[in-house]
Amino acid sequence: MSPDETDEPLEPILDIAYDVPDCIFQIVKTSGGGALRGRLWVSPGHDFIEFDKRRWFVRALFPVPVEGGLEFRFGVWLELPSKAEFHHVMKTWDDPVEYPRLAFEARIANDLERQDVLGEHVHACGVVDVNEKPRVYTADKRSLSDLLKYGWTKAEYDRFLDGFERKLDAAC
Repeated sequence: MSPDETDEPLEPILDIAYDVPDCIFQIVKTSGGGALRGRLWVSPGHDFIEFDKRRWFVRALFPVPVEGGLEFRFGVWLELPSKAEFHHVMKTWDDPVEYPRLAFEARIANDLERQDVLGEHVHACGVVDVNEKPRVYTADKRSLSDLLKYGWTKAEYDRFLDGFERKLDAAC
């Protein structure tokens, strides 16, 4: 057994999924859900949102490798640049031939518990299984691209999780 191995099983990785893009969350938080009446269309599967007929969002995964072969995933919303791209992603979503070929650019619509993420430009793609969300695979901003590629050590993941749990405790 190597010094890095233990007899203890690995704890399951906690994933975090955002219910809506941050811009919509802020409206609900400050003005209540009634402020969205007539401004929001949500797809039946809750994977697509059109807001004010001029902003378009799709769910995706932002995977962060964690040492030891684990993967943490942020369930994020990505803002697409146009209605045409929005409809293209929706049309491709359930197509077993086209979905794995799907590639698109977008902006991150959630803060991912960091100060340097919201609005950053990323590249995402479909995956082989049409039941899975598209995955962000690279970002223009180097710190995000490095996070996607190199991820966290177990200690970095534990620090992130401790901070997130403290934030949840404070909100309750």
